[in-house]
Amino acid sequence: MAENARAENSCLVAIADTLVLANGVTYYPDVMIYRENEDDPRLVKKPCVLVEVLSTKTQDIDRGKKWLNYQTLETLQAYVLLEQDPPRAEVFRRTAEGWLYAKIKDGELLKLPCVNLEVTLSAIYSRLE
Repeated sequence: MAENARAENSCLVAIADTLVLANGVTYYPDVMIYRENEDDPRLVKKPCVLVEVLSTKTQDIDRGKKWLNYQTLETLQAYVLLEQDPPRAEVFRRTAEGWLYAKIKDGELLKLPCVNLEVTLSAIYSRLE
């Protein structure tokens, strides 16, 4: 089934080892979903979903300068910030009026556009002790 979704949506997922170029600056997002039409698979310019896992060392840049640069990406449809304790997500979704912000708590669905994925936070955090 995952192969069908990949073929239908033509999307790839990169985990922490692929650069994204945003506003002339490169970053390594924790998770990135993007279309296959990139020139260089190591440098993505057109992501549709970016995910960052927050820590005390990274949360200021993830919510600040990095987020400001990510907003310049025309293809970006969602930016997700995952907190480690307690399980919680902050989601910014692009709308015609601008960016819509929502907090997702444990047990609630996280909906990702571009790949039409809905997943509970419980499933995301299920392998953590």
